[in-house]
Amino acid sequence: MAMVYCADCGKKISQSAHACPECGAPNRANPAAGEKKWWVAFLLCWFVGMIGGHRYYLRQTASAIVMTVLTCTIVGMVVTSIWNLVDWIILLVHAGDDAYVNRIAAAHTPMPIAPAPVAKKTVKSVKKAVKKPAPKKAK
Repeated sequence: MAMVYCADCGKKISQSAHACPECGAPNRANPAAGEKKWWVAFLLCWFVGMIGGHRYYLRQTASAIVMTVLTCTIVGMVVTSIWNLVDWIILLVHAGDDAYVNRIAAAHTPMPIAPAPVAKKTVKSVKKAVKKPAPKKAK
C-alpha cells in the first residue's frame, strides 16, 4: 500500500484513503476519493432540498434521513423548508468553493473501525477473580 502526505497537515496517509484521519481533508492524491462539486450540491439543494437530496450527496446521511421523514408531515414540510433555505444560503455564500463542500463531505466520511483492544487480564486471572468469595460482613 503506497503512502502519501496530506496536503493540509503533512501526515502520512494511505493513497487509497478518502480523507486524512488526522485533519479530515480530502486526499488529493486519490482523485477517485469522491471529490464533491459545489454546483452539484447547490442544484440538489434547490431542486430536491426539502427531502435532503443535497445532504445525501454531502454524506450527511443522518440529517438527510431526518429531512426526508419530516417532509412527510405538514409541520415537517415547514421545518424542512426553513432548514433547506438556510442550507441554500450557506451554499450560496460559499459559491464556487469546492474545498468547503469537500470539507463537509470528508467530515462525514465514516472512518474504518479499529480493532478492539486486547484485554490485559488473562483467562487464568479472570477465573481466580470469579472463584474468590465475597468478603463477609462483621457483626
